[in-house]
Amino acid sequence: MLEPKYLQNVGDDLEKLYQELATEILVDIAERIKLNQDAMTSTTEYLNNKLKQLGLQQDWINKRLAEILHTSEEEVDRIMRQSAYKSIRDTFDRLEAGGYDTSGLEFSNQIKKGTSALWGDIQNLTRTTAQLASDTFMRYYDMAYLQVSSGAYSLDQATANTIDKLCREGLTKVSYPSGAQRSIEAAVRLAVRTAVNQNALACEKTVIDELDINLVQTSAHMGARPSHAAWQGKVFWVNYPEGNYENFYEATGYGTGAGLGGWNCRHSFTAYFPGISEDYNKPVNSRENDRIYQMEQKQRSYERNMRKWDRERRVKAAAGLDTTKEDYWYKYNKMKLKELVDASNGYLKRDYSAEKIGGTKGRPYKPVRRPKKRVSSSPSYSSLGEIDPKKYGDPENLNTTKTIFTDERAMHIKERHPDIYDLVVKHAKDILEDPDATYLEEGREDTVWAVKQIESDSGKSVQMVIKLSQGQENEGKYNSVITAYTIRSRRIENKAKNGKLKLLYKK
Repeated sequence: MLEPKYLQNVGDDLEKLYQELATEILVDIAERIKLNQDAMTSTTEYLNNKLKQLGLQQDWINKRLAEILHTSEEEVDRIMRQSAYKSIRDTFDRLEAGGYDTSGLEFSNQIKKGTSALWGDIQNLTRTTAQLASDTFMRYYDMAYLQVSSGAYSLDQATANTIDKLCREGLTKVSYPSGAQRSIEAAVRLAVRTAVNQNALACEKTVIDELDINLVQTSAHMGARPSHAAWQGKVFWVNYPEGNYENFYEATGYGTGAGLGGWNCRHSFTAYFPGISEDYNKPVNSRENDRIYQMEQKQRSYERNMRKWDRERRVKAAAGLDTTKEDYWYKYNKMKLKELVDASNGYLKRDYSAEKIGGTKGRPYKPVRRPKKRVSSSPSYSSLGEIDPKKYGDPENLNTTKTIFTDERAMHIKERHPDIYDLVVKHAKDILEDPDATYLEEGREDTVWAVKQIESDSGKSVQMVIKLSQGQENEGKYNSVITAYTIRSRRIENKAKNGKLKLLYKK
């Protein structure tokens, strides 16, 4: 079951990516208006330059969006896999403690389905961003020209007026069928949080359905919206009436947008076993819950205001305009936020990454410029050892036996699986060169699982995933470690039985 705090922060990196993109687009528009204001003195020059600048802007945006989509696709896949397994890991422990056999449970299809749906939403929002950028550019470029051509304003005055309005209104918002409108970054945050929770809940529901479990319990947290506070932390029946419990679907609204797992919801549920499961039904004072809810809403409001003023001062600075007003209001909201957090008696915590565009904590304020093409550098790595081809399926097109462990992948394991990081670093060479078994995963012919039991009393083995350098397109590249984590032997056996894994070698 995913914790409310996890759901509150999931997808932060994606949201910040699109926050930064929206700001870069506004900065780009402001720079184009400022640098091309002389072309607005005649209708012909204005029209010709408008089309030229629109083309240049679209070229830049298309390249930028291609970069963001590449990063987003990897992040979406990581978030969905991590959140699903994080949700069901504890459920499996409770099931096994209650005598249930979990070996036949499989979630890969559900995870693929959830990942595909979220990725489709992100792609649609990205395409929408390109259209919003073009619409915004043309609207404000026309506005500056009309003010100049009317004779009521000078070039400098028209430019300042237009960019000031551009700062206040920003990009056109994303519209929903319900009539609601959200900024592009808010739309991304909503899509990620909702998809992650619904995917994790679908996995939990699979467990409940396949094992014929009837009781579930919802999570609880202070500051829940009033309509959800009424049912949080309680036990419900799912398939048939039992005891004094209420109907899960009727009470929580699960499956609807306004109910559990719906829009922006941070609640989860999991299988409940009397006497075994942790009791989430802790008393929550309704008045205290409402007070905390209002405080959290006020904190989010101050954070939104700070991002708003941070964006406006960046856009104005890019056009060479005075930012005194924007600096003042940014500091004012920062002061009010600090007062609110200090008065919460330790309940509220500052989230510094939410107080600036892109979450760049500690970076000095300076105008945002159009990103220049970066020259990529080779990632630093350490040589790990040599694989024995016979233990790795003896692939005919293997380029090398040398295997590396990059600093970036080591940091990935440290962040995602901190409980086994030291174990992996200490035994990585041994796992690579002397595995207990190796497996080829279905659909991933270039990666091999190297599995070894490091601590015999743990009941689990460490699985290290190795990407093999194969074929002409990978000549000159080494084999490399992708990730590592612990896995139960029963899960490996089940995957092999279902054809998901092919045994290559066994010690």
